[in-house]
Amino acid sequence: DETFRSEFLSEPERIGLRNGLSKEESVEISRIMPAELKFFADSLFYKRLNEVKKNLQVSQKSIGKREFERYFREFAEDFKPTKAKKHLEDSFEFCKFLLKQKLKSDWLREIVILEKARLQFYGYGQLFVFRAFRYNLTHLREPKDVRRSYWKLLTFAIWFRFGKKTWHRIF
Repeated sequence: DETFRSEFLSEPERIGLRNGLSKEESVEISRIMPAELKFFADSLFYKRLNEVKKNLQVSQKSIGKREFERYFREFAEDFKPTKAKKHLEDSFEFCKFLLKQKLKSDWLREIVILEKARLQFYGYGQLFVFRAFRYNLTHLREPKDVRRSYWKLLTFAIWFRFGKKTWHRIF
C-alpha cells in the first residue's frame, strides 16, 4: 500500500504503534532505505500481476499489456486476497473489477465474462457453467487465437463436469 508506506516513512514510530509494532520494530523498519522498500513492494505487485496474467491470458491480450497493468494496479490498491488460493481469488475478483470499468468495447467485456466463467468452473469446482455472448467467440480456444471479432453472432459457452470427466465447448 503506497499511501501506508509514505505515511510510515514520514512518522514511523506513530504509524508503527498504531499498527501493532513496537518502537524498536518501527525504527528498525524505517532504517530500510525507501527505495529498497519500494523495490520490494513493486516485486510483490508484479508477482501478483504475473499470476493473474496466467489466469486471464485472453483478457490481458485483448485489453493490452499496459492497460491491463493499469487496471490491475488500481484494483490491487484496494483488494487483498484472503483465501487459500490467492491467485485464483485475485483473478476472479479482478474480473469483477474489470466488469465495473468502462472498457473500450462490449467485445472486451464479453472476453472478461468468458474467462470469469472459466475460473468459476475450473477454480471453484462448479459442476455446470453456461454463458451466452453477443459476439462470435468461437475462435478463442487458445490465448494465442485472440483477434477482434467485429461481427455479432450469438455464441454459447458451456462447461460441464460429470464425475472425473469435464467437457467444455464454445459454439
